[in-house]
Amino acid sequence: MTAIADRQPAAPSSLQPPDRTLWAVCALLKLSIFAVAGRSYGYLSDELYFLDAAEHLALGSVDFPPMIAWVMAALVGLLGNDLLVLRGFACLVGIGVTLISVDIVRLLGGRSVAQWTTAIMVLFAPAFLSVQSILTMNVLDQLWWAAGFWLLIRYLQDRQPSTMLWLGVVFGLALLNKLAIPAWFLGLGIAVAIYARWVLSQREVWIATGITLALISPFIFWQATNDWLFFDFIGAYNAEAA
Repeated sequence: MTAIADRQPAAPSSLQPPDRTLWAVCALLKLSIFAVAGRSYGYLSDELYFLDAAEHLALGSVDFPPMIAWVMAALVGLLGNDLLVLRGFACLVGIGVTLISVDIVRLLGGRSVAQWTTAIMVLFAPAFLSVQSILTMNVLDQLWWAAGFWLLIRYLQDRQPSTMLWLGVVFGLALLNKLAIPAWFLGLGIAVAIYARWVLSQREVWIATGITLALISPFIFWQATNDWLFFDFIGAYNAEAA
């Protein structure tokens, strides 16, 4: 009997080509929502918090990694801090999340009905619609999670080393954005150990791990040189919540 560690997923023999019409409809619907609601409410407190953080750039912060502050600083420096700038960027990220989600379904063998259903859900489900209407870490978090799943599926199908290396980049960027994706790392590690141990023997997997660690290293360095303030914050936050 072939050991589980020796099993490798076969690439699908045929996939439906990307539906460009669906992609265009998704983008137009998302832009239409933005056009109607982009200025319908003021700044969220978190947006003001991150705008302030953008004026004090560093390799890390007490309660979050540096990416959102860097993004805010870039947007303000290039286009200003108008609501339409912030919400417009969040809208573009939301379009990316939608298109990647649709293509994930296609890569898994989903036909037109499945792809259109996914598009509708990602466009209008409250968890996506609300998060993609404001610029916080969460909208970028959705992007990195979706991109990570997309690249992982691509790697399992085509086993191209470059795909795994890009996955390492996405993991690193996800960690620079929000420390939520380690929960996925744990689940992914368990799944690989059970169903695809062959992955662990591939050199590109360990190179990708190095890329991820290299990208997150500035935040780790900042925490190490500032007495690991993030853990003090988490402890205080949990004590207050209790």
